[in-house]
Amino acid sequence: MSNESQKQIKFTDFQKEIRSGKIRPLYFLYGKEAYLHKEALRLLKAVILEQGTEMFNYNEISASSQSMSDILAAADQYPMFGGRRLVVARDFEKLTDAELDSLKEYLKNPQATTTLVFQAEEIDKRRNVSTALLKTCTVVDLSPFRDKDAVDWVVEYLREAGYQISTRDAALLIGFTGTDLFLVRNELEKLITSVTDPERPKKKGLISTLDIQSITSRSRHYSGYDLADAVVAGEHKKSIRLLIELLDDNTEPLMLLGVISRTLRQILMAKELMQQQIPSSDIAKDIGIPPFKSSDFLAGARKWDKEKILKTLKRASEVDDAIKNSLGKPRLQLEYLLCELFL
Repeated sequence: MSNESQKQIKFTDFQKEIRSGKIRPLYFLYGKEAYLHKEALRLLKAVILEQGTEMFNYNEISASSQSMSDILAAADQYPMFGGRRLVVARDFEKLTDAELDSLKEYLKNPQATTTLVFQAEEIDKRRNVSTALLKTCTVVDLSPFRDKDAVDWVVEYLREAGYQISTRDAALLIGFTGTDLFLVRNELEKLITSVTDPERPKKKGLISTLDIQSITSRSRHYSGYDLADAVVAGEHKKSIRLLIELLDDNTEPLMLLGVISRTLRQILMAKELMQQQIPSSDIAKDIGIPPFKSSDFLAGARKWDKEKILKTLKRASEVDDAIKNSLGKPRLQLEYLLCELFL
C-alpha cells in the first residue's frame, strides 16, 4: 500500500477526486454530518457502478447483524458484468480478535476490482480496528462544516447548478440557516425555484441579498433536528430552550409539534423492535434514522418509559386540535407539552 493512499482528506477534496475518476480501493468515511455521508455514497455509486449493475455489484453490510467475514467475502467477489464492486461496511467497531486479524489481512492486499468503504460517526483511536483503518484507508473527514466551509460549499453548489451568488450573500444565507447541510440545501432549492421564475425581471441565475432575505427563514442557531435529538436524549432544559429559540425565530408551531410527535413515535417503534431483538441497523432503517445517529438514538430510546410516550402522544393529538382551532396560545401549548413529557 503506497503512502499516497494513506491520508486524510476533506469532503471537497474527496469530491474532486471522485469526479476526476480517481477511485481508491479503501475509504474510511467518518463524521457527524449525515448529508455528507449520503452525498459521498451517491458520488461513489455514480462513478463506480455501471448502469443497471447496482443490484449485483453493491452491498451495504452491518457488522452488528453479519460478521466481518461476510463483509470481506462480499469485497472479495468479482464484479458482475465488468466494472467495479462497491461494498459499504458499518457498525464494525466491536470485532473479535479473529475478525480483526482477517480484516488486517484484507487491508494489506485489497481486491483490485472492489472499493470497500467503512462508515462511522466517530473515530475511537483507542480501538485496534480504528488504528488499522487509519493506517491503510483514505480517511475522509465528514464532520459538520464550519461557517467558512459552508459558505464555500454554497457557492460551489449553486455554481454547479448554473447559478451565481456572492461570497457575502452566501455568508448571509449561512447566517440564517446555520451549517446543517440538509437545511441549507432545502433553502438553496427554494432560492433556485425563486430565481428561475419566468416572470422574474432580474438577471437570470443571480441570487441576491433580497432573494435570501425574502425566501430564507431565520433559523441560525438551531433546527428541528436539534430539538428531536434533545428529546431523545431526555434533556429537559435543552429541549425547552431549543423550542423557545425556534419559536422566537418564527418557526411554525405545527411543524415543531410534528417534530416532537414524530420523534416520540420513532422512540416507541424503536423500543418495540428492540424487544424483538431486531438488529440495530435494521431498526434505524425501519424508523427512518440515519445510520450515523442510530447508536445515540437507540441508547436514548432505551431510557424512555413506553407508557409515558403513549400518554404524551395522546396529549400531542389534543395540542394539535387546540392549535388548529385557536384554543389557546400555540407557544404555551407546546411548552406545556414538553414539560408534561419530562415530568
